Amino acid sequence: MTLQEGFLGAFRAFVGNGLLIFRDVNSIDAHVDYAWDSLVHAAPDSVYVGVQNPIDGPVLVDLYEEGSPELAIDGAVLFDGNISSLQGQFFLHDPLEEVKLQVTTDRPGQARLLISADEDSAPAVLRFQIWY
Repeated sequence: MTLQEGFLGAFRAFVGNGLLIFRDVNSIDAHVDYAWDSLVHAAPDSVYVGVQNPIDGPVLVDLYEEGSPELAIDGAVLFDGNISSLQGQFFLHDPLEEVKLQVTTDRPGQARLLISADEDSAPAVLRFQIWY
């Protein structure tokens, strides 16, 4: 497996509020019980992930449609679970949508999502892997 196979997109940005959201394009889950001091909060069709605060620098994120374990970043697994989608389309964005990446997988239903990072507290490098 090479880094080019299954590559869906990447960005390097100052992430507003130190929060990234990976969600189905039709998600309406408001994560009302999310606590800002939590690193990860999951719902059936969305996952909130705390990241480095923008005052501390940019965050580097890449995304793959591939479940290969050797793609995971050494450091920490922040989330390893399922996420559902009605159309197989997701957004990865910050709360203000200043940074937004649309991901189309062409497969609706339940998918596996693995989020790995350089560290388990305020990570600055993250890799999202989604597969069916």
